[in-house]
Amino acid sequence: MKTVLIRNLSDDVYRAICLRAAAHGRSVEAEIRAILTAAVRPDAQIEPGSRVVEFGG
Repeated sequence: MKTVLIRNLSDDVYRAICLRAAAHGRSVEAEIRAILTAAVRPDAQIEPGSRVVEFGG
């Protein structure tokens, strides 16, 4: 596992993360890990053989 150090995080952002962590019942570290994991997860994976339809004008 890798370690990441985040410098110059504003107090407002840190407080918001603390509130989110409390709401989800996890530590600040676990909340940040969850946020980062969700941020890099593909929005939708297209299965091979599935049909993709593009809508537009």
